Amino acid sequence: MVIFSLNGVLVETLEANRELYRAAFSHFGFNLSEVRLDELYQARDMWSLDRRLIAIAQKLNNIDYLAHFNHRRDQIIKDQVRVHRYAVRSLAWLPQAKAIIDWLPLKQIGLLLEASALTTRFRSEHIISYSGGRFEDGLMRAAKSLGRPPALTIVVESNPDLIARAVALGFKVVGIALPTMATDSNQLNALSRAGAALTVPDLRYLRLAVESLATRTAPRNIY
Repeated sequence: MVIFSLNGVLVETLEANRELYRAAFSHFGFNLSEVRLDELYQARDMWSLDRRLIAIAQKLNNIDYLAHFNHRRDQIIKDQVRVHRYAVRSLAWLPQAKAIIDWLPLKQIGLLLEASALTTRFRSEHIISYSGGRFEDGLMRAAKSLGRPPALTIVVESNPDLIARAVALGFKVVGIALPTMATDSNQLNALSRAGAALTVPDLRYLRLAVESLATRTAPRNIY
């Protein structure tokens, strides 16, 4: 059983969303240090960013801007989503049940899957949002939806912090490099240090990594 993170593993909208939040807070006259954008963004805590935006908009009586912001976010998801190379192929060979988790609300996850032609790859009960909650809770809900305990479930993740948190729960993790850093051995080593059982530079090697975890015959880095 395999659980995929969506953003950063199968698709990419992180940078586009980052710029959207940057523009939104600038609209209200706040700079990045004041809203801790980088810190919250790295933790994928969009819920905190959204709550901050709502509070500012209410204080300034500028609620209309929130509708514009949400519309722009939906447009980014539909128009600027970039499907990672080999994503569709990697999902096609995977015969066992699989789940997907993301920090976006379910509506946005659905838009992402539709825009990237991945909707049919996941059953609705295996699509998990942890928006407004903890990554750990999302992982456990995903494992429960698959009917497997963490020890029998593989997580595919690109964020070292989230890898460490998945490992702490007892999951086996395949760490995958971000596309812009696929040839960077330092990033692969960072994923290993976070606790990934195996690391791969891209989704071409996912099948080998997943199959190797059962026997642990492969090195920690596969490339």
